[in-house]
Amino acid sequence: SEAYFNQLFNVTPGVNEQTCYNLPFSRATDGKWEFNSDYYTSAGAAAQGGFYPVENTVNTDILNGGTPVVAARTKRTAEGPVYVDPYLRSIENTTENATRMDLFCNGPGWTGGNNCATLFKNGDDLATLLPNTVTGSTYVWCWGSYCNSDKPDGWPSFITKTETTTAYASGGTSDIRWTSDPAVTGQLGRNQQFCFESHAQFKYKDGLRFSFRGDDDIWVFIGGKLAVDLGGTHLAAPGYVDLSAITDKNGAALVSGQPYNIDIFFCDRRTTMSNVRIKTNMYIEQSTGLDYQKVTGDETAYELCWEESGEGDCAAAMSGGASSGTQRYCGDTLCALGKTVSYQITKRNGEVVYDTAALSQAIVYFGGIDLTNRCTSHVDKTNLYGLPSGTYKLVMIVDGKSTSITFRIAGTLDVVNANARSDSLNKVWTFKNYALAGTRIPVYVTALGEAINGYLDVDVASAVNEGYGVTFSTGLEVYLDSVGGTPITNLTPLTVGASGVDTLWATVSMESMTAATVSHTIQVTGRGNIATLTFTLPQIAFVDSNYKVKVSPTGINFFNEEELWVGSYYDLFLVAYDPTVQTAGGDTVVVCEACNFSTGITLPSTGLRFITTDFVNGRASVQVASAIPYPDTTTKLNASFTVIGAENALINATWDELEFSIPPVPAPQTAQLFDAHGVAKDYNGLDSKFKGTGVYLDGIGDSLRITYSRHFNRDSLPDSILVQWAVDTDTSVLLTKAEILAAATCSGKTSADSCDPTLVFSGIEFSGKIQTAGVGAIVSWATFAKKNAQLAEPHDLSTILVDKIAPIITRAHISEVGDGGDLFQVQLAFSEPIAPLPDSLKSLYGEILFHYYLRSATELSSASARYIAVPSRQSSWADSVVTLIYSKSDGSIPMSGDFVRMRADLHLLSDTLGNYPTNWDGVSVATPWASLEGDAGSSVTSIRMASLDPTDPEIKKRENDKEQVSYYFVDLYASKDDVRKDHPSTLGYIIQTDMGNILSDPQYDSLINMNLLSLSDVRLVYETYYFTNLGGYVASGKGEIACNDSIFGGDCRSQRGYVYIAWNLMSESKRFVGSGAYIAKLSTYVDIKGFGKRAKHEVSEIWGVMRGKGIIK
Repeated sequence: SEAYFNQLFNVTPGVNEQTCYNLPFSRATDGKWEFNSDYYTSAGAAAQGGFYPVENTVNTDILNGGTPVVAARTKRTAEGPVYVDPYLRSIENTTENATRMDLFCNGPGWTGGNNCATLFKNGDDLATLLPNTVTGSTYVWCWGSYCNSDKPDGWPSFITKTETTTAYASGGTSDIRWTSDPAVTGQLGRNQQFCFESHAQFKYKDGLRFSFRGDDDIWVFIGGKLAVDLGGTHLAAPGYVDLSAITDKNGAALVSGQPYNIDIFFCDRRTTMSNVRIKTNMYIEQSTGLDYQKVTGDETAYELCWEESGEGDCAAAMSGGASSGTQRYCGDTLCALGKTVSYQITKRNGEVVYDTAALSQAIVYFGGIDLTNRCTSHVDKTNLYGLPSGTYKLVMIVDGKSTSITFRIAGTLDVVNANARSDSLNKVWTFKNYALAGTRIPVYVTALGEAINGYLDVDVASAVNEGYGVTFSTGLEVYLDSVGGTPITNLTPLTVGASGVDTLWATVSMESMTAATVSHTIQVTGRGNIATLTFTLPQIAFVDSNYKVKVSPTGINFFNEEELWVGSYYDLFLVAYDPTVQTAGGDTVVVCEACNFSTGITLPSTGLRFITTDFVNGRASVQVASAIPYPDTTTKLNASFTVIGAENALINATWDELEFSIPPVPAPQTAQLFDAHGVAKDYNGLDSKFKGTGVYLDGIGDSLRITYSRHFNRDSLPDSILVQWAVDTDTSVLLTKAEILAAATCSGKTSADSCDPTLVFSGIEFSGKIQTAGVGAIVSWATFAKKNAQLAEPHDLSTILVDKIAPIITRAHISEVGDGGDLFQVQLAFSEPIAPLPDSLKSLYGEILFHYYLRSATELSSASARYIAVPSRQSSWADSVVTLIYSKSDGSIPMSGDFVRMRADLHLLSDTLGNYPTNWDGVSVATPWASLEGDAGSSVTSIRMASLDPTDPEIKKRENDKEQVSYYFVDLYASKDDVRKDHPSTLGYIIQTDMGNILSDPQYDSLINMNLLSLSDVRLVYETYYFTNLGGYVASGKGEIACNDSIFGGDCRSQRGYVYIAWNLMSESKRFVGSGAYIAKLSTYVDIKGFGKRAKHEVSEIWGVMRGKGIIK
């Protein structure tokens, strides 16, 4: 009856009692929210399966002071759920992504299933709607133990007629369902025959679905309209809703983004089962929350607050508040609810440092985290200890919800004196406390906490912007950068940067080392950590020629010679090594690749001569010779010497017991190589006055002078001489006996005749290409018998080859600086480094060190005027390259196509050995010129006055041609008079843009060679207009002249020149103009396809025309 029905969901004293229950949802594997009582263990129940929300009801659970009804808590025999047949559990409709069982029945929100109005009364009534292959018997569902193989995952088995789980066994001893019968000892049954209702909100969006399965009555209202109708007593029947297919209570379609109510009513009115399954992708806005609030008057106290909101929340119901309200419980009132509060301490990234088990007691942790009151925690940062520095979270957990208090344990700004790590950055700073002298060690300053697992704990956040100073021992140099810079002092104020870790760089210079190993300290001023840094001098040792194995530094055995000859040089090799890395006593050397320092010689025996190289990448060499024999005739001692690091004599290695013998034949003492002959060159465009003889030095050694220790007898002249000068030793030159005889000056031609000790070889090229610097040697071969030898054999005697060749300019390039067209840069590359100019000469000659012949300066009337030492604005020197800056505003300056050479009229420039360029003085061969290549200065000049005689036959011919504007080729070095002579009775602009020079740029040249840029792609574009002095239009002309135009002979690179844009003094009407003033405008540029415009000019001038036979210049 209606009266009884109303009692189902309304409080009726003496009939029912009302309590509250929070239904827990979780994420299913398909991402939907789900509550499934098949896998749920109700509070107070002993076994999984079934929905029994009122097992533990007590009087205090009754809502709003209602009257308890003891009969409402009666427990009856109950059985566990049964599972759905595998066929019905499977998914057929992939669009809905729901099981066959969910979609089985039609309803208000689903029409893709069956009419289930009379079904689900028992397990037999679905058989007619399912395939026979599925049923195979009377039952749709599998009842009983014989279907154990069809159980879904996670479904337990029970000892028959009990709630005790067991492994499944056939024969009736186990079952897929539990049974709980109050009449059986140890079993309590279940409190059944209850109803529940739930109310919440959601926001609609496309694609929402809702399914419900349960027994018995089920009604679901969405938007105030019935969407699932499963009223009546039945087995667990399904209902499904596609929310896009329903309307609200007003018949309107649901609108995306709008909130709607969902109201669920359910009653379990039968025994022996109770089942509920809800699944949806809707977000139900019925929530609980957890946060905290600070306690007034106690900065360390944080009350934990539990908040429940939304329709039908239990907190509201229990407090008597409105069912749609929000209830908040903080501190002690939260504890009164009986909630369990758990705690964790995590790092900022969520990594758990101390778990809930470690913080489960109501005590004080780490001196400052007071959890005595589990609902009001205290975090006193001033008393915290035992936690490393860093940022932490005290995480508070209630019913799966969590909130957290963030607190920091700050580190102390200090120097890192052990390996350090920041867990938050996952970064390690390695403490390096050792280095070779001269090498900078990084010293880190940051905020540090207690050590964790052997690492200092880095707290970068606490260090940012912190000021500090450092104190360090005398002799230690501290820098702000790894290279360069000025060392700081103990008084230098410093501030930690944004990274939170400052890096200083400490070192000790080699010069300051007073012992092989020295230790220094550094610390942050006023702080406790001290970093001790140890520096060691590298050591050096003599090794084999492969720079790998130590050799015994004594005697002459290393040289594989029976005797060392006076005057000859012998090679020795050295390496630098780190003594802390080198294996003690090992002969194989670990070379210090980072060791680069100068070498020196100390304590040499009298008469020893040396050629040394500096240590580069840990390797150096020494060539040693003696001018006198050893052992010494007086002291009887052999020769010795010590190689040292020039920066510190503690770096040293000594070679002793050297013996030198006077060879039985003259030995070479000195050898000098000259560039004396040169080659003929014709510099096209250079005035003959400055060509001299036309022969110039070429930077190739071609003359050799060797001086021996004494006069020769003719028969003791060398058999041959090997000259090693070329960089490529395979091209060494061997001088034959015949060439030696030709080079000797002897008193006669008999074997006993005396010959001068100097041999001069001339006209022989000793290198295949330009080489004006290097380290060479000559090896003189002679036949004689060594002491105790029976037979004479060839033996070699050697000396170094001294460079006497002056440097030459190998390349001269000019380029425009910026876009203004005023500044030009000349860059000169030399065949070897140039010695710096002495300070005494810089002020006089610093910017006039080069002579130019300015053939581009057509405004200069004579060749002598074009030969000039052009002053540069500034100059810079880098090894073998000199860069000079010139300004057009200073007058005539170098341009592409001009010539340059080092000034040879004064001894100003030389190489590092003092070899100076030569002038054309008729005695020496002159140092060569170099032609400037690169960016030519682009400019426009004009012929502005002309006379016009219409009776002149040439002029009349032009009148017949009717051409207003023409263009002509102009030689690079043609003057205006030359142009006026070639093209009389014209006015025009001479566009001084050399396209051929522009294309000498390597980037364009390579593209042309690869056929990626054609000559036709490079064009001089012009446009010119002529007006009367009152502005009236007279004539115009425009055009494009490609690099392959016929005026350039088909290639502007090989026939270099300018273009004259000539106005033929004709108007647009093809008649000659009258006398008067005219305005001439020109716009021009060079267009290179793909590279844009260059050499742009806009010019406007006033020109004059006079008709008659007068001559205008």
